[in-house]
Amino acid sequence: MSDISTKSPHRSRCVLVVEDDEGLQKLIIKRMQKAGYQTLGANTAREALKLVLQWNEENSELVLLLDQNLPDMTGREMLEVLKKQNSRIPFVVMTGQGDERLAVEMMKLGAADYLLKDLNLIDLLPEVFNRLFARLETEQRLKAAETLIRAAAEEHRILLDNMQFQVWYLTDPLTYGAVNETHAAFLGARKEELEYKNKLSLPENYVIEAFWRGNEALFKGKVVQIEEWVPHFSGEDRCIFIIKKPIIGEKGKVTSAVCSAEDVTERKRAERALLESQEQIRIQQLKFQEDLLLSIIQILELYDIYTRGHSENVARYSSLIARKINPDPDWVKQVYWAGLVHDLGKMLVPTQVLNKPGRLTDEEYELVKMHPVWGAKVLMTSEKLLDIGRYVLHHHERYDGQGYPDRISGSEIPLASRIICVADAYDAMTSHRSYRTPLTPQQAKAELVQNKNLQFDPAIVDIFLSLNSESPEVPEGPGWPRYT
Repeated sequence: MSDISTKSPHRSRCVLVVEDDEGLQKLIIKRMQKAGYQTLGANTAREALKLVLQWNEENSELVLLLDQNLPDMTGREMLEVLKKQNSRIPFVVMTGQGDERLAVEMMKLGAADYLLKDLNLIDLLPEVFNRLFARLETEQRLKAAETLIRAAAEEHRILLDNMQFQVWYLTDPLTYGAVNETHAAFLGARKEELEYKNKLSLPENYVIEAFWRGNEALFKGKVVQIEEWVPHFSGEDRCIFIIKKPIIGEKGKVTSAVCSAEDVTERKRAERALLESQEQIRIQQLKFQEDLLLSIIQILELYDIYTRGHSENVARYSSLIARKINPDPDWVKQVYWAGLVHDLGKMLVPTQVLNKPGRLTDEEYELVKMHPVWGAKVLMTSEKLLDIGRYVLHHHERYDGQGYPDRISGSEIPLASRIICVADAYDAMTSHRSYRTPLTPQQAKAELVQNKNLQFDPAIVDIFLSLNSESPEVPEGPGWPRYT
């Protein structure tokens, strides 16, 4: 077993190398320490499980580099043990023999990557773990942002709870029921002097006509609202807003009524505070969303420069189409961001599969088809990104229902997803790929037209083609769209 490195700048990051070949284990540990990671080594699954149980999560974040074939159990069997222990440690699987079915199975179990023990393994590992820790850091930011938003929402709720309304009940048009302290205090009375008393028996200074106005209509089932300046026992007139609602009994008759009143002066102050609170929450939410998405985009750029250029093009095309359909800036921004991160899930597809120059096997293609699901899952960990996650989830659905992952069709597919589908296809067809040369813009547009009502929403294709004669200002990189 190796010692924990004491010279690593990444003190919060540790890689546990589970490999029975001690020579290979030492090479991996040496390379990872050189890249700045703390490391541990284990020769067997049982030894690794013991280290996991002893690990102090508060001091460092642990990930596994796991050999599929260990002397005492397989990597899959070890993962089953960890699952029973409710352990959620991220892991990367490596094996000496390529097995596409096993690769797909391990990725579905949650593997961050699946690596072959070939000549490139040692040099590839730092890049793999840099990408993995970047993803983990983004997930932590998502959770932290959600915590801050929930705290802001709780402050908003407390503000509402502490607003002091006057409340009283009526048992008939002339008789009080229960009364709260605020209403009694407004009249300069005690609760006991008002509760269950008839208006005619009250001292004159306790009777303000505005509080009794409309009671006949109230007990006929109507809601009554009054805003009026009234005398106050302090000698200062106050403007109050009163609302009265009937309480209907089993036989449809009014049995009593509940009334509330508020000093409008204080209400205006509270409303101003509430509006400021709501605006702060809205600004916080937008800032959190922007920061989170920018973090995700930075990881995408780190992962694949081609993905960056493609995603920016898709985002620009999508926002232009969206603005033609609905110019609402907030919605157009959502479509733009969804276009920018639509391929987020490809970070979880093994690099050798994603960049394979030849034709994909059936198993590899099934793995690639998981990328909308994986991307949506990452985004939907944030409540504020649910819509963007939904658009990403369905951007490979087809208009005729033959797409994936859910094989929905037509208007069942979110409008934003249908927009991204057209933008994605056009940019893919006109971009260089490792397995084919790009089409000309004219050829790509002809393909869009030919696949109307099959792959694409015909109305969106028409809107996209109509953009040709226009040249509105569009954004040049990650960020909110600029509108003219």
